[in-house]
Amino acid sequence: MLAACMLAAAVSCDDMNSVNSKWYEMGEHIYTGIVDSVKLSPGYERVKLDWQIGADPRITDEVICWNDAADSLVIEVPSGHEIPLRMSQIIPDLPEDTYVFVFRTKDRDGHRSGPVEEAVSIFGDKYISSLRPRSAVSVIRLANGTARIYWTTVASTAMVRSIVSWTDGTGQSRTAEVANSAMQTDIEDLPSGASIGISSVYLPEGSIDELRTSENKIKITGE
Repeated sequence: MLAACMLAAAVSCDDMNSVNSKWYEMGEHIYTGIVDSVKLSPGYERVKLDWQIGADPRITDEVICWNDAADSLVIEVPSGHEIPLRMSQIIPDLPEDTYVFVFRTKDRDGHRSGPVEEAVSIFGDKYISSLRPRSAVSVIRLANGTARIYWTTVASTAMVRSIVSWTDGTGQSRTAEVANSAMQTDIEDLPSGASIGISSVYLPEGSIDELRTSENKIKITGE
């Protein structure tokens, strides 16, 4: 029995030494504080990044990567900053797609924090082509020569206004903005046989940019 106990103790010690040796060889890992309150706000082929840095005085830089780390940005963190520190950055020239942004803090010795990931879908021409301008019930010429547009009710909460464009009798290009609440719009000085263009402006939830649809051309009737 004594021999068995001594053998078990020897094996246990060997196992413990093996574990300690493993951690010793790995060395001490030093991490900086991770970011907090990350918010990504999409726009037209761009994105606005907002995040918060906490109470870690060692942090000197914020490293942001996207496209599987093929693209990156290093932003200097002001020394002696207030706690917590809110930071923001707009990244332009992003083709329409869904992106995953990875945030890491870094100190002057190269120690980094764990990653914080956030995904966002960027708007572009493909998305805009899916948007439709506000519809008109009819557009007619009145007896006094004024063109009157009768509108349908706005159903989309993302549509913020509409725009009517036309060329007047002097050849000048003109536009008029139409509120969502308006149910009719009068257009004066519109030559006989002319057309008007109708487009609408959208502001999707969380977007930093307004998006304008292509124009829907309508020929005036009732002349």
